[in-house]
Amino acid sequence: MAVKLSRGLAKIEINFDGVDEPEFIYVNPTDTKLLERMKEAQKIIEEKAKAVEPYKLGEDGLPEAEDAIRYVNETNKIVYDAIDYGFGSNVSAVLFKYLSPFAIVDGEYNVFAVLGALTPELERIAKQNRDKANKNVDKYLKKYQKK
Repeated sequence: MAVKLSRGLAKIEINFDGVDEPEFIYVNPTDTKLLERMKEAQKIIEEKAKAVEPYKLGEDGLPEAEDAIRYVNETNKIVYDAIDYGFGSNVSAVLFKYLSPFAIVDGEYNVFAVLGALTPELERIAKQNRDKANKNVDKYLKKYQKK
């Protein structure tokens, strides 16, 4: 016998500039651990990024290409893993499909632009789900309240 439990994931459409087809991520914005995990994810990024060996500079003072690529790949992976952990779902493959977390978009790092764009939608969905849940609770509680 198997039991299937819902994770309560909401489907969020992501539209990228210059891309005709939308992408989708799935996350439960009412997960009470979401904020805690996102804070932990930030700490994970900070701690693990410190442990990544910095890229080497060549004699000309510029980063050595292969070493710089290694550095970028390692730091990106740290961000991808932490973001996926924070959201409780594999979202990094979609969110960073076209730009890396550290690409600069409108004067800020892409990772912060992405999180800033998602926050209002997550809050809207969370409020919608909270209101629905409260309505259901009220419906059941009315049965037991004295008249």
